[in-house]
Formats: sequence, C-alpha cells, structure tokens
Amino acid sequence: GQPFFDHHFGTILTRATHSLNQRHEYSRFDPFNADQSLIILHEFFAGNFNVYRTDSFPYDTSANRVTSLFPLDEPRWDPTDPNTVWGLEGFRILKMNVQNGLISTVKDFAADPILGPIISDPHLGLYRITTKNEGESSADKRYWALGLQGSADDYRLQYLFCWDRLLDRVAGVMPLSKDEAALIDWVGMSPLGNWVLIGGGAGSGRTAGLTMVDRELTAFHQLAAATAHSDIGLDSQGREVVVMQNTATDYIDLIP
Repeated sequence: GQPFFDHHFGTILTRATHSLNQRHEYSRFDPFNADQSLIILHEFFAGNFNVYRTDSFPYDTSANRVTSLFPLDEPRWDPTDPNTVWGLEGFRILKMNVQNGLISTVKDFAADPILGPIISDPHLGLYRITTKNEGESSADKRYWALGLQGSADDYRLQYLFCWDRLLDRVAGVMPLSKDEAALIDWVGMSPLGNWVLIGGGAGSGRTAGLTMVDRELTAFHQLAAATAHSDIGLDSQGREVVVMQNTATDYIDLIP
C-alpha cells in the first residue's frame, strides 16, 4: 500500500495485494470495474476468480472480499454496470451480479440451431467455448468471437465462430484443421466489433500470424507474420488499432 519509486523504469509503483497467490490475471484486461470500486483477482494456484473492494490496501483481505465468480471462466467486467461481470461456462455466456450472486444465461450455444448440432457431435468431444483466455468481446458486448474446444487431437480448437448478441445470430462458423488450430494462441473481437482477430503463431495458412477476419469468417487479412505481446484498443481518433511487439525488430508497433 505504500508507493515507491522504481529506479529501472522511472515510475511510481504501489503493491496492491498481500497474498502470494492472488494477482491480476493478465495485463490485457482491465481488472477494475466501471467505477474502479471493485477488482477481479485470480487465485491462480486454485484457478478461482474473486472480487474485492478497493476501499483499502491490500485489496485481498477478508474485509474487502465481495464474492467468488465461480463458475464463470474468462471473466470480464461490464463496460457500464459496476456490479456485473460477464463470463463463460461450458457452452454458455453468463452474467453475474457480484453483489447478490445472481447468475443469468445470456446465450446457451448448445441450443443454438447452427452450433447445437456441431456441439452434439460425439466424435468431436466438444466441452467448452473459449477465447483461449486472452480474447474479449467487442467493447459493447454485442459481438463475440469464440472457439469450440474438444478433447480430440490433444484438446485442440475444432471451430471458430462469431456471434451477434443483438440479433442472436451466428454470423460465421469456421472449421479448423489440426494445423490451423495448432497456430492459434487466442481469438477475440476488435473493440468496435468490426473484426474478428486471431492471434496466431508464425507459419502458413489462414490462422498464421496476427490476422483480422470479417465477422462471417470468410475474408482474411494478415496484420503481422507472428503474434507477440500485444493489446487492442482505440487511438486518439477512435480508430481500432493493435499495439504489439514487433518480433522482427523488437520495436513496439501501432497497427491500424
């Protein structure tokens, strides 16, 4: 809770947690809610996600604890409601009110007319929807890019799809070959929902490198030959951009 000067980077740091096994899950996601009164911390030894108040340091005390987010996986705060968290569980997108613990189902893809028959195929062994833990929906939660993961072929992704929450419509579905799936590190939407983004490794094919795809998953454009440490957002003029380490130069690039 005491600010200190980091001589290496020349910045002021403040340790916010006390426990050795509670941390912010990943730097691409904002751990704070809309009014910064709450924070999600990842209890990474057990795999749990917990919500704490930010009233006092350290955040992760019993007095600050609000709730566990179980059974939500890949939790993300609502952009405007400070008490709502979105997350995934099985084939469902869920919303939780962290003050009363009430959970509602936004979408169950097992009952979707397009994805339901794919999910029920026993040969694929599908068991969840996922971004591979690093992706996000569009900022307004309308568009979602997700993978269908199964137990076959060493638990690889079997399909990618894009869903429009407002119209409750699967805009595109893309089966993945074993080689295509092996390249994918994460999948998600651009902030305004204009593009599906695939964070892929170096190689060849549709999923190689950092790639933008239309919501129908038919038109592919590679932005970079490989995907390194990166984040997506809006520039000062409101344009969608990726900020990423360039693996060829080690510079930090801004990619429109």
